[in-house]
Parts: sequence; C-alpha cells; structure tokens
Amino acid sequence: MDDFSTPASDLDVQDTEALIPAFDVDIATVSVVDGMWQDQPDNVATFVEARLGDLARGRGNLYICLDVSGEVEGRSDVERALIEVIRDTFAAGRGSISFSLSEALRAANVYLFDSNRQLAREARRMAGVSAVVLRGNDLYIGQAGPAVVYVEASEKLARYPHESDWFVEDAPLIAPQGAASAPLGIRREFACDLAHTSVSAGDVFVLATRALTQLASTQELAVAFTERSAQDIASHLEELGEDADMTALIAELMDPRVPVVVDDLSETPAAEIFGAEPHIESLPVPLDSLVSLDESEPPLPETDDDQEWDTETAPQAVPASEMELNWDDVPDDEESPHDAQAPELETQDEPEIPQPVYASSAMAMPLPAPSPFTPARDTAPPAREPTRQEWEAELERRRAERLARRAAQQESVSRAVGGVANTLTVAAAGVSGALARTIGAVDWDAFGKQTNRLLNLGVGMLISFFLLLVRLILPGATPRSTALIPRRATSDPIWLKAMALTLPVVFVVLAGGAYLNRQSALTAQYEELIAQADTLVKQAEVNPDLTARRAQLKNALTIVQDAQTIRDSTKARGVLYRIQDQMNELDGVTVLYFLPTLAQPGGAQLKQIAASNDQIFLLDGRGHIYNYTVNDASGAAEPTDNNGVLLNVGDKLEKVEVDALQWMTTVAPTPDKVNLVALTKNAILLYDVEGKQWNVTQVEDANKWGDLRALANFGGNIYLLDARNNQIYRYAPNASGYATKGENYFPANAQPVLNKAVDLAIDGDVWVLNDNGTVQRFRAGTPVPFQLGALATPLKNPVAIYTRAEVDSLYVADAGNQRIVEFDKNGKFVRQFKPYAEKGDVFKNLQDFTVNETKRKIYFINSDAAYMANILK
Repeated sequence: MDDFSTPASDLDVQDTEALIPAFDVDIATVSVVDGMWQDQPDNVATFVEARLGDLARGRGNLYICLDVSGEVEGRSDVERALIEVIRDTFAAGRGSISFSLSEALRAANVYLFDSNRQLAREARRMAGVSAVVLRGNDLYIGQAGPAVVYVEASEKLARYPHESDWFVEDAPLIAPQGAASAPLGIRREFACDLAHTSVSAGDVFVLATRALTQLASTQELAVAFTERSAQDIASHLEELGEDADMTALIAELMDPRVPVVVDDLSETPAAEIFGAEPHIESLPVPLDSLVSLDESEPPLPETDDDQEWDTETAPQAVPASEMELNWDDVPDDEESPHDAQAPELETQDEPEIPQPVYASSAMAMPLPAPSPFTPARDTAPPAREPTRQEWEAELERRRAERLARRAAQQESVSRAVGGVANTLTVAAAGVSGALARTIGAVDWDAFGKQTNRLLNLGVGMLISFFLLLVRLILPGATPRSTALIPRRATSDPIWLKAMALTLPVVFVVLAGGAYLNRQSALTAQYEELIAQADTLVKQAEVNPDLTARRAQLKNALTIVQDAQTIRDSTKARGVLYRIQDQMNELDGVTVLYFLPTLAQPGGAQLKQIAASNDQIFLLDGRGHIYNYTVNDASGAAEPTDNNGVLLNVGDKLEKVEVDALQWMTTVAPTPDKVNLVALTKNAILLYDVEGKQWNVTQVEDANKWGDLRALANFGGNIYLLDARNNQIYRYAPNASGYATKGENYFPANAQPVLNKAVDLAIDGDVWVLNDNGTVQRFRAGTPVPFQLGALATPLKNPVAIYTRAEVDSLYVADAGNQRIVEFDKNGKFVRQFKPYAEKGDVFKNLQDFTVNETKRKIYFINSDAAYMANILK
C-alpha cells in the first residue's frame, strides 16, 4: 500500500528543526455511539513532538486511533494502555520513522497478546489500529486489522488500505484472509502495513474506525472533504454516523503562525477565532457487534515479517482519474444556530510527562450548508441516491464558483501590480531628471583628454613591464630604450590603447562567468542527486521486501557518493548516515542510538574502565585513576572529589609512594558492597568506595611477575595473567587487604600458551582472549575445548572480553571492526553492537568495556572519552 507518487523533500539530519517545515494542525474528533456524541473517548490520541520527550526530538507528531473489540467494561483501560505502549515505544525508537512506527505497533500487539493469555477465551479482545506520524511534509502510516486512514492531498482523496476484507460488511473477520492484515492481540507473530505519502498546507488526513468505510464510499467522502475545514468535516461525519457506531480523528494542515482575519464574527467558528484545539480521541467501536468469537479459535496462518511483497494483493493508491475533485465547498447561506456565540474554552495544565490528551467538552461547530450530498441536521437522510445529473451539476457549480474567486483574486493582484509600476515610473522619472541636471554640467572635452592621458600612461606601463621581462629572460644586446616607448600621448590611436587595457578585463570576466556557470551547474546536479538518494531511502524505509530494500539502499549509496564528489556537505552526510543505519539493521546489527559522553579528561590516554552500581573508574596511560558518579537514566556524569581524580602516580598511601599503575578492577566482597583494586609494580591497592579509604598490600613475590597483560576478579580473589611466564596468579583477600604471596592457577605439569593473550574474564571458568581473535577456556587449570562460531566479518584486533557467572553471554570488543560482538557460552554468534552512523567515531580506538546486564548497560572507552549505551533485549 506504499504511495510514492509525490517526491519526498530533502532532509538534513544535522539540523532537523531548521529544515523540516512545521504546520499548524487543526484537530477535530468525532465519536458516535448509539446515535449520541461522545465527548471523552479513550481510543484516540495525539502527541505533538514536544510531548514525546527529548529523545523524540525531530521525530514529528504522532496520531493514534484504536478499534478494540469486546465488552464495554474494561475496554477503556485496554485502549489507554495500548496508546501508552505505542507512544512510549515510538518515542524511544532511534531508527527510521517507519521502523519505529512498526516497532511501536509490534509492542502493542505483544502487550495485548500477553494480556489475552491471562483471560478466558470469551473475554479476549482484538484491536484494529492506525498510527500516523506527521514529520514535516512527510506522512508515515502504520496500520493493522480493522482500521482506515484517508488522506486528502492536492484535491485527491486516497484511502489506506485501498481495499481490505475488513471493509466488507458481515464478512467473517475473526481470521481474515486475502487483502487484510491481522489485528492486534490474536497471535505473537505480527506484521503491520506501512505507507508513506507527502502532504502540504491545506491537506487533510482522517484516522477512523472501519465503520466509516461502510457509511460512505471513497467518492462520496471525496466530495464531502473537498475545500472543507476539519471542523466542517467533523460536523458532516457526526451527521453521517447518527445511526451507527463510528470514531474518527480529523487533522487539517495549515501554514504556521498565520493570523485569522475575521470579517463576520457571527459566521466564524469559535475554534478559528480563539485558536482552540479541541481534542483528539474517539470512542471505541464495538467490534464484537460485527465479529463473533470463534470458540474453537482455529490457528491463524503464520506470517513472516520478511515475506516477499505481493504487488497483486497489496493495496494500491487510488487512481487519480477516480479521485481528482476540483469543486469547492457549498457556501453557507444560512446562519447556523451553533454560530451565534463562541463557547467558553477550557484549558488545562500540560503534564510533565507525555500523556494522551483527551477530548474536552464538546464544542459547537458550524454545520455545512444543506445540499444533496450533506443532509441537514435533525432531518432524515435522503430517500434516494443523487442522480448522475445532480452530481455533474454540483461539480459544475463548484468549479464555476472557484473560477470566479480566482478571477477576483487575479484582478486584485493586477491592480496592486499596476500601482507599484506607476510608483516606480514616477520615481524613475525623478532620478532621470536629477541625473540630467548633473550630467549636463560635465566638460566632456576635458574628460576625454584626461581619459586619453590615463590610457596612454597605462599602456606605457604595461609595455615597459613586458620589455623588462624580455630583457631578464632572453639573451642578447640591450635595446635602446628611447625607441621603444612613444613620447607623445597621441602617437598611437586611442582605441588601440583602450583595447590593450580592456582585453585582460574581458578575459577575466569571461573566465569568472564560466566558473560561476560551472559551479551553478554542479550545484543543481548536486541537489538533484541528493533528492534522488533521499527519495530512495524513504522508499526503502517502508519496503517489506528485504532484497529490494537492500538494492534501493545500495543505489542510494552510490548516488550519495557521486554527490559527495561534487560537494561533501552536511546534507550529503546526513543522507549517508541514514543509509548506513538502515544497512546495519538489514545486516542484523543492533544499532546503539543512546550514547551519552560520561567523561572526557583533558589530555588523558584512557586505558581501562571499571564500574560499580552508580560509579565508573577510569585508568589512563599517565597513571591517573578518575572517579565519576553516573545517572543511568539521563546519561549525565559528575566527577567526584578533587575534580574526579582519585589517585595519581607519586601519591603517598600509608607512607608508601605509588609508582606506575598497571591495571585495575572492581571486586564485590559482599553482594551490597563494591571495592576498587589497582595494581602497581609491587603492591595491591584496595579502595573502599563507601569509606573512601585506601589499603596497601606489599606483594612479596612481585619479583616473579613477568609481562602482566590483564587483571580480573572472581569470588573476591584477584587474578593476574602473566604472558611471559604462561601463568595466572591468584591472590586471596584477607583482613588486611590481600595475601602477600600468590598461588599459581595452572599446575606444574600444565603447558598453557598465553603469549598472545590480551584480556581475561572469569565466571568460574577462565576465559582468555588472544590477539588473533581466538578464545581459550580453562576449568580448574585444565583446558576445555572451545571455539567461537564463524562470523561474516572475522574479529580484527580484539582488545577486551567480558563475562560473569550470572551472565549467559560472552562479549568481545573488536576494535578493528569498531564493534562489540555477543556470543553465547557455546561460542554461537548472538548479535553485534555498533553506534549509529552519525556517531560512529565513538568506537574508533576502542580500548576497554564492561557490562551491567542487570541495568542493561554497556560502559566503554576509546582513547579520549568514556561512554554509555543501552542493551536492548
């Protein structure tokens, strides 16, 4: 049901707010149940971008309409919960708009499916949903089950989906087949319909329950929507749905901050005068009245999110020949009683967290003028359908009215242009007279003689300079200077001298013009390439065919690279970043979008990171240890005492001067306490984080240490990996700190090879990461067969490994490929993490990382700074 008939506009992701045009959106809502207007429905909501939170900046406005089946009791709770799930998931999403929209609907399906599993079969519910995102001129649509969206743009009305079994009255819809998407809540496997179109000021879109498709055809609605405001359309739909349950949200796009000019207050709706925005939600349509539950509940056919798109059964955009309507609205000749006075508008304080905005008291809205197409209020609907002649007469009348208004506008513009032209003529005559009086006093004979002298002097200087160059370059006798330069100003014709000076200027002007023309052509070519690439990216975002989607992205990548050869601008890089993020998603990469900078010590060459519950510790190559307190929710970090510097080389602890700091790690002597351990050349330093006290243990057998490559902890013990001696030393804790002598982990007859080791992790077994990308596993000093699974891109320059007893995974930092790879403990590849393309440099020079699986966080460092990222399940 994709619609790409309207080219999408360019988007610079570096400056979203500046480039995406904003509309003022006039919202109206209709909810009719048993012939009565409902002023506080729970199944419709809208969220402007500011209400979605800081993480959703630049993602546009979100509009939701639900159609939940089942008993009325408890239905509003389900509707509110589904709206909150869709809102929160979309606001937290960091991929493309279409991807975030599909994930939001997928999350709503999971919520309703899990809720249904807790209920008896007869109490279970299903739901249709339409979710629309308005982002600049782009309208993104996500749908599932019984739901419909109408978009009236450029005087054409399109319905999404164009055809669906859900729109067939009395059809068995509990397990729809053919051109119908599955509703929310009936199975865990789920795929929604996605669409995209472009809109502009004056366009209207409507989210509605499926009842609207049975009350009026698309052609009838096209007539009703043409040249009408959101409030007029709402009034018409209210009358249309008097005998049926129906809910609709109507949104009219208007140019921002345009004041309303009111000529007659008695004929102007109060919402237009005071700028009120009555709200946005509508009443649930009881699907149980249309769909009976199947007690046996036969299994539905499985669907695959990655299945090939069927172009024959996929809903298509409505043909322009059917939907193009050019007539205007019927003028309102009678004064409506609802227009007599504007009701008092109610306001409410905006909550601090985003919540659905529910409809306030019903506002009076102007009624459309009676016509064969809009039956008057409080009268019975017409007994017959309008004839074709009546339709054609109505069409001709509205076209004539529009032509008359346009002619009046053109006449007004012509008068304005004529007035400006007359003013400019008078001004030009005055300037001409002033110049004539001034120029008439010029002595043209004297001016000509002066010009002749200046030209003669200039030509003489050029000839002298040229001859000087000849003398310096060419050999031979020095020519006589008296015969070279004419002495009299009139010795050469004046035109020859003028040409000598004019020709270089002409050449410079021509060369400059050619350069500017070339640059103009390149700029036009650049803009065209960026527009082509941007359109392909937007099409790929909603393309369910993964193979075709990858081909579109590769084509867009080639076009962007061609554009970058002309100009490597922010706009080109923005499109390139979007392509890279989508390619990563196709390749199964988990893209990290939330990447706050925790610390960036000036001049530090960071080497290692360790973390406790709410603190991180950094070790740099200069022998400094830094300490920061971290807010995991916001990503903000504050240095502790002494501007975050916890320990320096040269500091004295218990009268012992600290020499070179080599490694550090955190240990947990008790479940609720964490300490920091640092290693020098001959001592173990223990820091009590709560008490802020250091303890020093002088190691008596430090002279046996060779090439220490890593430090790890397990069960309160610390382990040192010595690559030179192919041994791991274990130091146990005691009352004063740690034992002064270590124990060998490997027995004397063991022959481990650790000369390629780069890091160490312990979960009961000992895991050793080698610089060639292999991992060795030992248990009680004995090797255990282990091999990492094959990767499409092999590990390149791995630098760190992480696992714990309570963790099911093995994480490896692959600095060469700028990623973190997750395996299970059998060596099977699980997934890989990469930063989003615009911030890809944070994994450049990756040094170390640690994981907090309880909080679902990764803390990592490159050589310059420390960062945090979320791990999504």
